[in-house]
Amino acid sequence: MSNDSQFILTDNLMGSKKINRPQFEYSPNEDDKLILYHNLEESSTKEEHYTEEHYTEEYNTEEYNTEDHNEDRYDKDRYNTDRFETDRFETDEYNSDQYNNSILVRVILDIGEMLLMAGAEVSRVEDTMERIGRAYNFKRVDILTITSSMVLTVQIKEDEIITQTRRIKLMQVDMEKLEAINALSREICKDTLTIRDLQNRINDIKKVRKYSKYTNILAFSIISAAFAMFYGGCAFDAVASMLTGILLYFIIDIGNKIHIQTIVLNILCSFVTGLFAVTLIGLGIGKSFDKIIIGNIMLLIPGIYLTTSLRDMIKGDLITGLLGLSEALLKAFAIAIGFAMVMILKGVY
Repeated sequence: MSNDSQFILTDNLMGSKKINRPQFEYSPNEDDKLILYHNLEESSTKEEHYTEEHYTEEYNTEEYNTEDHNEDRYDKDRYNTDRFETDRFETDEYNSDQYNNSILVRVILDIGEMLLMAGAEVSRVEDTMERIGRAYNFKRVDILTITSSMVLTVQIKEDEIITQTRRIKLMQVDMEKLEAINALSREICKDTLTIRDLQNRINDIKKVRKYSKYTNILAFSIISAAFAMFYGGCAFDAVASMLTGILLYFIIDIGNKIHIQTIVLNILCSFVTGLFAVTLIGLGIGKSFDKIIIGNIMLLIPGIYLTTSLRDMIKGDLITGLLGLSEALLKAFAIAIGFAMVMILKGVY
């Protein structure tokens, strides 16, 4: 190898070393630093822009998926709503039938209550209610009636049973109302009425006009005078009994308006009319105390309750019959107490 060739090789090797060495020992100046900073900033901006675009695309994709999900959810909700409306319609229809049956049971109880309060015996009340229930296709009708309470249980379907009860607090004999209810029950058994028509008929019976005040006063006075004459009294005793009968009507009317208990009312009526009879005798209008008050006693005696209780016991309703008999005897005892108090106080025997 010649010296020129060796020099070229050495120069090339040295040149290669001079070229490669700045990669490790290079210290950039201010211009290089500025260029490097701009390159880094531009690179970071591109990366951030790419990232935002990437996230925006992902968000749009999620929003699209959410819209699809909402559409599926809307379809599902609409299906559930339609199904709910169908179920609700069927349930409302069932509840409507059940509600009508409850109303019908209540109406039957109203009929039984009106019968019992009007003076009907328990056997008649239970038989009428059972016949009406059978007329409306109830599978089974069970009634328990006593003088102060009624319980009605009906079986409409195999799994549907309705029970209602009614408390009886007041009993007033009303033959006209009793006859109207009997006629209505026969009509129902012949051809059933709608619930609305049945309620209207019952309301009409409840609104039946009672006897006027003057008619009742006339009846009380005539009955008192007639019984006084029937049991051997004179004309003066009849007049005195007539006047005490009128007073008795007003006492009973006021007592019923303020809801005085029946036993207490009977004691009060007998005591006041007895005092008034003694006063009339003192004024010379009447002569015999017992003949005067006998007409008033016949107005107070619970004869219908006594007869009805005996009929109930004869037909096998012993509990109801004994309760009615006890009530009738208590009322009669209360009447006797009132007149006895007057006789003891005034010394009239």
